[in-house]
Amino acid sequence: MSDYSALDEAAARKYLPAPAERKAIRKASGLSLRSVAAHCGVSAQGVCDWENEDLNRLPHGEPLLLYVELLASLVRLADAEGS
Repeated sequence: MSDYSALDEAAARKYLPAPAERKAIRKASGLSLRSVAAHCGVSAQGVCDWENEDLNRLPHGEPLLLYVELLASLVRLADAEGS
């Protein structure tokens, strides 16, 4: 049984940035596709698909939650560094 619910997933989807923004956030942070993939428990190709609007391969479940959390953390970090 997973630690996330359908409600968690719906909330995460609401905060998932647009694909181009996802890619920009990752690149600005200096993270590789491979490192993001390892964090989310998916393949680098999966992350690449998420960043390139492959509607058949959108994140879901625990990888979605981890991905949204990571992107939000990277944005906060960038904002803190810019202050």
